[in-house]
Amino acid sequence: MIKINKKSLGVIFSISILSTLSGSINASAASTPDLSFASTYGILSSTYTNTSVTTINGDVGFTTPPATAPLGTHTNYGSGAPYATAGTNQGSALSALNLENCTFNFAAGPINLSTDTTHGTAGTYSPGVYCSTGAMDVAGPLTLSGNGTYIFRPVGALTSTAGATITLTGANACNIFWTPTQATTLAANTTFFGTIIDNAGITIGANTTLSGRALAFGGTVTTDTNTITAPTCTTPVVAPVITPSMGGIYSMPWVTPSIHITKIATPSSLPFGPGTVTYNYVVTNPGTIPMSKITMRDDKCSNIIFASGDSNSDSKLDITESWNYSCTTTLSQTTTNIVTVTGESINGLTATDRATATVIVGVSVITVPNNSTTTTVFPSFPNTGLPPTTNNYPLVIISLILLTSLSTIKISKLHYLKK
Repeated sequence: MIKINKKSLGVIFSISILSTLSGSINASAASTPDLSFASTYGILSSTYTNTSVTTINGDVGFTTPPATAPLGTHTNYGSGAPYATAGTNQGSALSALNLENCTFNFAAGPINLSTDTTHGTAGTYSPGVYCSTGAMDVAGPLTLSGNGTYIFRPVGALTSTAGATITLTGANACNIFWTPTQATTLAANTTFFGTIIDNAGITIGANTTLSGRALAFGGTVTTDTNTITAPTCTTPVVAPVITPSMGGIYSMPWVTPSIHITKIATPSSLPFGPGTVTYNYVVTNPGTIPMSKITMRDDKCSNIIFASGDSNSDSKLDITESWNYSCTTTLSQTTTNIVTVTGESINGLTATDRATATVIVGVSVITVPNNSTTTTVFPSFPNTGLPPTTNNYPLVIISLILLTSLSTIKISKLHYLKK
C-alpha cells in the first residue's frame, strides 16, 4: 500500500509515468456522489402518502403531510431546514450519477435483472454502471457482489415483483443507486437496498423493507406498512487499478481522507427572549493526508468567517492543524442548526462531516410593578339590608341624620317625663 502524503507525491508521479509508458489505468470504476443534507433522509418528497403503520429511521421531508405519521426516529420532519437544501443536494447527486459512463448496456427494451445473463451470471452483479433503454425489474433474487459503487440507470420505470429479494455480498447500501426516468414501484414483501432517486414518484408496497432512501423531491412517495432505514455512510474509497500491458493486475489503494468539525454556540440559551448568538467551529484533520478546498455551510448562519489555524499559510488543513471559524446571528426562537464541512484530499477524494447545535430561546416576560393600594375604612353601622359597597357616602350621611334625629327624640321624651 502506498501512503499518500507530501513526501510521496513524487513517488506517485513516477508511478503514473511508468504506468502510462507500460500500460493504462482503468478509470471506469463508478464513484459514489456526496448526498450531503439529503443523506439523512429516508424519505424526501413533495407529497408523502401513508395510511398505515410504517417505520422510518431517518429524516422525513415533505410539504404535504401523510394522513398517518410514520413511527421511527426523525431528526428532521416536514419542510423545515434542511429540507430545501436536501432537495438541491438530491439534484446535484443525480447529475453526478448521470455523468458516470455505462460499464454495461443491456439490449434495447425492458430488462429482468434477476434472470439476465448477458452481463454475466444470472442475478449476480459486480460494481459498475448498468444502463438500459427500457424498464428494469427485480423479479426474483438479486445479488450485488463486491465492494464498490453500483448504479442502475433505466430509461424507463423501476419495478420489483412481489417477494423479490436483494442480497449484498461485500456490497454496501451506501453505494447502491437506482435512477429511473419513470416512476418506481416496489411490490409487496420486497427486500430492497440502495438509494432510489426518482422525481416521477416512488411507491413502496406492503411489508416491503428498504435499507436505503426514497428520494423524490418534487414528487410523491407512498408507503404501506414498510420499514425504511437510511444508512449512515462515510466517504467511499476509490481504488484505481493499474493494468500493465505485459500482464498482471496491480492494485494501488488510495488513502482515505478524513475531516472533523465541532460546534459550540455562545450563549447556549437565551432564557429572556430573542438575542444574538455566536457559533464557534473547530475543523480538524484526523486522517493521514492534508485536505484542501475547505468549505463550510451552516443552514441557519450564512456569514461564516475564518479566524485562524492555517499555521503555515499553505491553504491546506494539515493533520496537526485546527482551523477556527465563527458566525454570528440573531435568533428569535429555539433553533437547531447544522453545519457541514467538506474538504478535498490531494488524491481527489472528498470527506464531509457535520455538527449540530441547539439554542433554546425563552419567552420575553414583562414585569408589572406591584403598586400599593389605599383602603378606606368606614365606621360600622347597623345592617341596613343593602349590600356593602365602597361608595357608601350617601348612606353614611342618611344614617348620621337618622341617629341624630333618634337621639333628639329620645332626649326630648326624657325631658317631658321629668316634667
